[in-house]
Amino acid sequence: MKGPKIIVFHIRQLFRTGAFVLAGLVVILLLIWALMPKSDGGQGPAASLPGGGAEALFIPGEYSSYIVLDSTPIYVTVEVDQDKITDVRLSNLQESQDQLYPLFRPVMETLKADILEYQTTELELPTEVTQTGQVLLSAINIALSQAYANVITTGF
Repeated sequence: MKGPKIIVFHIRQLFRTGAFVLAGLVVILLLIWALMPKSDGGQGPAASLPGGGAEALFIPGEYSSYIVLDSTPIYVTVEVDQDKITDVRLSNLQESQDQLYPLFRPVMETLKADILEYQTTELELPTEVTQTGQVLLSAINIALSQAYANVITTGF
């Protein structure tokens, strides 16, 4: 049979296929729009920052939190620039506390080196100093939470 072939389309199938094609195009356009890099043409608040116009990650300064050992606070101080952590240190660690808790200084030095190198507090702690490291990291994270530029504090 080499004659003409007749194809029958139901109007319901045509509308359903058209709706799926249209929905697919909308999803593709939304994905492209969402994944495109945004630029505000230098008009936004980031353009006034001294650092090439990039948005600041931190509010520059020194921030601290504390750990209470033997009813005496030991301060953990974090110093930040607009876009990086520049220093992490212990303050007010007395000699008696240093003798009672000998791991605090060496663990803090290790954490400081890793934090300054990787610029994150999500670090793998050695198993022999896990508890000391977790205590120090939580104090560092509390101090850093005060430094974030995009965090709105409510005072509660």
